[in-house]
Amino acid sequence: MNEISEKTLQCLKPLSYGESAIIQSECLGEVLYEFGSTGRHGHGLLHIIEKRMREGYCLEDAVNVAIAVAESVASGKLTNSIKNTRHLDKGRIRAIVAINTLNKIVVTGYEIRNEGETTATKQRPADYASTPYVRSEQMVASFNYRLNQLLGKGKCMTKPTS
Repeated sequence: MNEISEKTLQCLKPLSYGESAIIQSECLGEVLYEFGSTGRHGHGLLHIIEKRMREGYCLEDAVNVAIAVAESVASGKLTNSIKNTRHLDKGRIRAIVAINTLNKIVVTGYEIRNEGETTATKQRPADYASTPYVRSEQMVASFNYRLNQLLGKGKCMTKPTS
């Protein structure tokens, strides 16, 4: 997986308390990484974690992919532009971003490529019915734990008060 910069990790903090994060992309400027939701019409961080779990990965590995996607957004190389969609590649991770109806750039997906391949190998996700059930709260707790671990902190993050 990609090496994750301290700057990217700091940008992801709002996701820890259920808000969207803004990642500063070297290529595109501000990119919104939404907290999102799970389910068939899910989106954002929670949907990425859920999708990886449907592909057979454990919760910890799914969280690592969600964080690696953010690093690809932050420092990936722009490799493709089709209409409103852009591909940002870093290592094996391709982050897919698009311009939404509010004219903001948002993370819409990702692909994982095998070593030496220029295109991603598509994996067929499992049916929703066969996906192990993991509550959103468990996904967030795992994300918080991993983010704190990467930031070198042992305590849970709390939402800042103003």
